[in-house]
Amino acid sequence: MRKQEIRRACALIVTSWLAATTGVRATPMDDLIALELEDLNDVRVTLASRHPEPQLTAPAALYVINREDLLRSGVTTIPDALRMVPGLQVAQMEANKWAVTSRGFNGRFARHMLVQIDGRTVYTPLFSGVFWEAQDTLFADVEQIEVIRGPGGSLWGANAVNGIINIVTRRAKDTQGVWLETGSGTEERAFGAVRVGVKAGPDTYVRVYAKGFERDAGDVPGGNAQDDWRKVQAGFRVDWEQGARNLITLQGDTYDASAGQRLLVPAFAGPYWLAERASFSGANLLTRWQHTGRAGNDWTLTAYVDQTRRSEFTFDEERLTWDADFQYRLANLPRQNLVWGAGCRGTRDRLGLSPVQSFSDYARQDRLYSAFAQDTVRLTPEALSLILGSKVEHNDYTGWEFQPNIRLVCAPDKRQSCWAAVSRAVRTPSRAEHTVRLERLLSRPGMTFFGQDVLPLVVTGDDTYESETVLACELGYRAQPIPAFALDLTAFCNRYDRIQSLEAAGTELPVPFMLRNKIQGRTYGAEAAADWHPVNAWKLRASYAYLYMDLWNDPDSLDIFTVPTWENDVPHSQASLQSRLNLPAGIQFDQWLRYVDPVEVEALPSYLELDLRIAWRLSKRVELALAGRNLLHTRHREYGPSFLLTTETTAVERSVYGKLTCQF
Repeated sequence: MRKQEIRRACALIVTSWLAATTGVRATPMDDLIALELEDLNDVRVTLASRHPEPQLTAPAALYVINREDLLRSGVTTIPDALRMVPGLQVAQMEANKWAVTSRGFNGRFARHMLVQIDGRTVYTPLFSGVFWEAQDTLFADVEQIEVIRGPGGSLWGANAVNGIINIVTRRAKDTQGVWLETGSGTEERAFGAVRVGVKAGPDTYVRVYAKGFERDAGDVPGGNAQDDWRKVQAGFRVDWEQGARNLITLQGDTYDASAGQRLLVPAFAGPYWLAERASFSGANLLTRWQHTGRAGNDWTLTAYVDQTRRSEFTFDEERLTWDADFQYRLANLPRQNLVWGAGCRGTRDRLGLSPVQSFSDYARQDRLYSAFAQDTVRLTPEALSLILGSKVEHNDYTGWEFQPNIRLVCAPDKRQSCWAAVSRAVRTPSRAEHTVRLERLLSRPGMTFFGQDVLPLVVTGDDTYESETVLACELGYRAQPIPAFALDLTAFCNRYDRIQSLEAAGTELPVPFMLRNKIQGRTYGAEAAADWHPVNAWKLRASYAYLYMDLWNDPDSLDIFTVPTWENDVPHSQASLQSRLNLPAGIQFDQWLRYVDPVEVEALPSYLELDLRIAWRLSKRVELALAGRNLLHTRHREYGPSFLLTTETTAVERSVYGKLTCQF
């Protein structure tokens, strides 16, 4: 069966190659479907250095998903879009939940990834991690998604340990007119969106949008999955341009959603499963003032407030977060580029009662203060640069934290660069790791506990819990030797200390455990990505990533579960091949083939999957598309039950949907 799947996938790709090499030329289209391989010197990124710079010389393992990638991939969620990034492990746990991480330590609340939307942090301070089902935006309004694999704490602060994701939306000036889309399918039951952009004054541009969807549940044996998902969201953006030197932005979003799930409820006898619907909502407001001085120096002031509410059986939370950040860049120094800044963040929560989860205090306020500086020194006029920087933070759990880094960049010509980095980053404790009391069920495949398949236990936090740390060494090479081909290579070795462990604290039932910091380890790996534009109408994008983890317990640790779980919770190898093809008569044919290694701890086999998308440009304003996802299997699992079960995982099903898009 696997050989047949590979043959079918290869046949589709060969068909595309034959069509492209027989003289097909790209059909004239607008900027949404232009098929070009961009010059890496023209792609501007900000995540690596906190100021715009060419992607070619960015001193980090940085990958960019552009708007063409999003619109032509056929994906409908942000986590699915992140599968394009080499080195990111993305696993769909249920129809409405994902595990997303970089370079290991995956889980629903992957604790080592910092995620931002236009600079607004969506990393939750309650459990650490991201509620991916709450993060969304209109893909047509996304400029690009910048992803760094590796530490970024020296610029972006704590929790940017294994990577950073920043979703950058377009200016209102670039989204004028009306955009409409609607569609339906087997899993995408119904979805629709509308965006309107107008010029409100001589220098003022406005856009507003609204979107909504309803998605079907996943698949479980017996067909009783209950993880369907529905959501509505709306937002706006206003850009006020004061000449060429000032841009003031005001933007915001609001959403309301509900998602079904089945919970494993702690008990000494079955039935253990409880079906319920989680509800979550929120609203945010962000303002940013960007100023460029006459001497080339610039500064940015950003502030936002973010309110969220989540209610389900396991916990109930209301949270208000506010943040202010200032940065200044001195770009006119002789052979130097100095960036410095400071910020403060506050968060206030109120937690409800839950039968399986409690906290020592049900209302809390936390503060975070930070400052950073990074200097880029050009050691030679063009080729060699040295980067030194650090961020200093003070939090209410561990006090002062320092995150330095040193980087060296060599760009011998305008078509290639290599870089090396040594960085220290920290993950500060979450509120739960200090004050929580969780009742859970322990389950291990092939094991029984006192004649039962599950073992009740209690997990408590510890107010002596420390920050987790990583010391990372990275080496990268990036080149575009010819306009039609680009290559990006990275190798890394990370040394971790004080990783979270689950320490037994007794033998009575339910068995007591405590969260501590008694695991250390190393990870090694390599990531590669290549873009090739063989002919005018065809573009290929390939990637591969390898990861090896070696963890061990401290001598006094009693944790027998965490190390084997972390070492085997992500695939060792992943590969991806994407094809974008423009055919005559305004037809697009896009393919995405991806392979994922087995996940041993969850007894998940390897899988090979194929996505296809075909779109007809009926006119300059109307497009009709048909997309199929996960076409090689009726269903497959990407995430199995971990040893601390909370919700029922489901299989990802084959799906097909149609979409109509109109622009005016």
